[in-house]
Amino acid sequence: MLKKKPLHDASVVQVRFDHLSGRMIASASLDSKIKLTTAYLEDLDSDGSGPFANITTYGETLMAVKMDSWTNGLAFSPNCTEIGCVNQGGELIFYPVSDAVSAVDKKDERYKPNGAKTEHKGNPHLHLTYISDDKVVATGFDKVPYLYTKQGSEWKETKVLD
Repeated sequence: MLKKKPLHDASVVQVRFDHLSGRMIASASLDSKIKLTTAYLEDLDSDGSGPFANITTYGETLMAVKMDSWTNGLAFSPNCTEIGCVNQGGELIFYPVSDAVSAVDKKDERYKPNGAKTEHKGNPHLHLTYISDDKVVATGFDKVPYLYTKQGSEWKETKVLD
């Protein structure tokens, strides 16, 4: 709980820190939402890089996205400009997140990105891991890992890694 009330309306199933600055937390929940929340602590966060290096607040939700079904997992891209997530409906959705900071800096409404979606034809994935800014490996109920590659602005399943 970052404030007086819970951040999500259901169980949080995964949390990831922005690995370049440590000032942003991405959370996935069974309430079908993913949220990006600031996590700056003056005593701990001195240096940082990436799109969130200038964050100086704690507990502010910069992005909240409602998905079509509950979220199983998420991950930041290596350059932290995108977050990929997998949901129980078999979708992989990739959201640009670095624009969330500039939206708040401009005092705009909470940033609501459009995500690039691809659908897995098998069982839902539970986890995904970026291996580069344009490649992810996703695993789940099919018991084998799948490679997805970004081709232009779209993500495509390119290989079964079994």
